[in-house]
Amino acid sequence: QGGGSGFWFDHRAEAVRRKVTCLGISSMWEVGAGTGAMANRLRGTLTDVTTVEPLPAGARVSAALGMTSLCGTLQDLRLPDESLESVGVFDVLEHMEYPESLVEEIHRVLRPAGLVIATVPAFRALWGNEDDAAGHYRRYTRSTLAAAFEAKGFASLGTEYLYASLVPPAGVLRALPYRLGRRSSREAVLLSIHNQLTTRPTIDRIARALLRAEEAIAKIVPLPFGLTVLGVFRKR
Repeated sequence: QGGGSGFWFDHRAEAVRRKVTCLGISSMWEVGAGTGAMANRLRGTLTDVTTVEPLPAGARVSAALGMTSLCGTLQDLRLPDESLESVGVFDVLEHMEYPESLVEEIHRVLRPAGLVIATVPAFRALWGNEDDAAGHYRRYTRSTLAAAFEAKGFASLGTEYLYASLVPPAGVLRALPYRLGRRSSREAVLLSIHNQLTTRPTIDRIARALLRAEEAIAKIVPLPFGLTVLGVFRKR
């Protein structure tokens, strides 16, 4: 699956796939694609997907999966104005001290009325050792993610929270210890993240069941919180 397997990657990709299908997107450039976990899952829905990743190791994995894989940043590529149908940025903006520059570049390269789909981690209150280890600068809410794009010439087509059912354990096991001053080495935290994302089959099945129930609820009423914010924005 490129960058990982398990319920976390599958649930996020399914949420993005629904947006892609609903909006009729056929071509997407994923910026900051890592090892292609999302792009690989979207290939059956999109006619064309291109990954852009600044780290050579990640770009090589995407290429090995058979995708068009470009090593660099979107700014490095110097694409023509108004050349792309859509852009995906999945868990990327939080890693940038000044994400405005990337949002501006996305706006430049998108066609008129072009679309961007973004995911970011949610709620500063859920900050933990994992955020420090991953090099995050911020966590978002639905409103702050929308504001970040609206300030750079986009109209919001909607934002939503994902993984609401995982907020309580994240708060107890991650955010609370951090607030109490418990710090772990970066190596220990990265190992913990790896273990969380490679869950045992029983845990994976339970998590998938919870997320299916959450998805059903979200069709009736918007989730009030979550671990991730997903947003869709159209170039004005």
